[in-house]
Amino acid sequence: MGTFRWRPRASGVGQYLACEWRAANDRAIAEKRADPALLKDPERDTCHMSLGTCIHFETQDGLRCQFASQDMLWLNSDEDETEREQDFAEISDRFFGGDDDACVKAHLAGDPRTHAPKLREYEDASLLFGKNMSETRERIRASAKLAAQHVPASPDGKPWICETAHENEYVTGHSDFWSQDGTVLGDLKSTAKPPVHAYIKYEHYGQLAVYHNLTGCLRSWVLYVDSMRAAWTTLVWIDWTRPGPKRYAAHIAEVCRYLCSDQLYERAIPRLGPHCKDTWCPYYGNCHQDQMPPRGIHIDAVAATQATGPLLWGGKAIG
Repeated sequence: MGTFRWRPRASGVGQYLACEWRAANDRAIAEKRADPALLKDPERDTCHMSLGTCIHFETQDGLRCQFASQDMLWLNSDEDETEREQDFAEISDRFFGGDDDACVKAHLAGDPRTHAPKLREYEDASLLFGKNMSETRERIRASAKLAAQHVPASPDGKPWICETAHENEYVTGHSDFWSQDGTVLGDLKSTAKPPVHAYIKYEHYGQLAVYHNLTGCLRSWVLYVDSMRAAWTTLVWIDWTRPGPKRYAAHIAEVCRYLCSDQLYERAIPRLGPHCKDTWCPYYGNCHQDQMPPRGIHIDAVAATQATGPLLWGGKAIG
């Protein structure tokens, strides 16, 4: 299949299982084969994503997890790194008094402050709570505290390693929680709706299968936490030593290889379904909406035969 250029991210593989057309579009944009302005919808609301980012960090930092070192090779890159540079400058100013050398060393050392959400992410999350920043931070802390109470203990008793970068020849990813003995990997999902019947969502199962393939972990867990009211959690475990999950993980590896191959562009077709909207596909407008017929005309036959005004008897209204 040749040298892989674009590689899917673990967080996107589950969505690609439902529609490889989405993968083809993501890859075409990354490989500069297509103009994103012609394919993608206008920037969607990112407030839920920002809220999740804040809850993740507050949970990990609150548990005193060990954050992974961050690669700083991009500082010498010839690519356009404007956004990264802006984020770096903010962290340097907020936490290191503008000392860029100290900030670089902190990134390399896995200092938690270098993983902290940006101020714009807190502000973005506040849109969900009437732009009230104090309430936003209170809600974030409440969800993070609840999540921290239900994050499983690491198998070796040592702090979880957070935000570890993983990669192989056909996929990349960052894990939320990874035990220092390498046997267990966990993922935190902040959401306003609990999973149906307490089952793991299919797209998340695919994501965790990728992490298993990347790390060789024996077990995984995913913890869903209520992002809006801190009212519930759901914890799901996966045992990768069982034949069924083991077969599924092998299937996911083959899917990832296919997504990297030339066959993707030859075979990918739009697959319309509830996932088009439920997974926030960025190509919804130019794909789903362009192909779907308009809404039908609905008539309620029962309601149509019911009286809609006052009941008349002998010319007089009664009742």
